Amino acid sequence: MVVLEPDLRRDIVAAGQKLAEKGFVTSTHGSLSARLDNDLVLCSPAGVPKEELTRTSAVKISLSGERVFGGGQPTSFLPVHKVLYAITPAAAVVHAQPPQVQAVLENVHSALANGESAQS
Repeated sequence: MVVLEPDLRRDIVAAGQKLAEKGFVTSTHGSLSARLDNDLVLCSPAGVPKEELTRTSAVKISLSGERVFGGGQPTSFLPVHKVLYAITPAAAVVHAQPPQVQAVLENVHSALANGESAQS
């Protein structure tokens, strides 16, 4: 299967907009990437709200970490994406942070930090 870069750029923008529209990401949280080939991926840039992604904002980067194209910094979650690509045949990675899940995780973290049971 041949994956064309313009198509992947379009898909990353569409996915980012859909994640934001559905409330699965807020502000600049979350990240997206898609595999171009065995060594190259397109990923969302750091610090850009998903609803503001454009076809030119995606950063092309090698899995070894070398930026190939794109002026912005790659997502700060790129190391997680790279591990997933290394251990799975995944064609894309989506990292969403719905506010409701984030709130639960913050409550669990606070409970654990205070020595309480996370199930309280």
